[in-house]
Amino acid sequence: MTEEQIIALTSELEDELQLSLDSSDLNDIKTTKRLKRHLKNGAFYLNSMIGAFDIEINLSARQYVINYARYAFYGILDEFYINYQSDLRGLQIENVEQL
Repeated sequence: MTEEQIIALTSELEDELQLSLDSSDLNDIKTTKRLKRHLKNGAFYLNSMIGAFDIEINLSARQYVINYARYAFYGILDEFYINYQSDLRGLQIENVEQL
């Protein structure tokens, strides 16, 4: 993912989490960095599961990256893996067909 894509996803994630982060507040800066890290980890995880994808074109993959980050933010990634296991298998098939 490009830095622009990460920034856009971070903004979406902040909205979903109903966070109002202040870019001049040190704690909020740390939270933003944490969100970005979760998004990058989510993109890496999804890439390892389904293969390469374009986050701008594959909107399902985009949403899974955001959901991964949301679960990670709350410290419940185990639930993400359980809840989305079958969905990710379907996305694997869909992604292979698109390539």
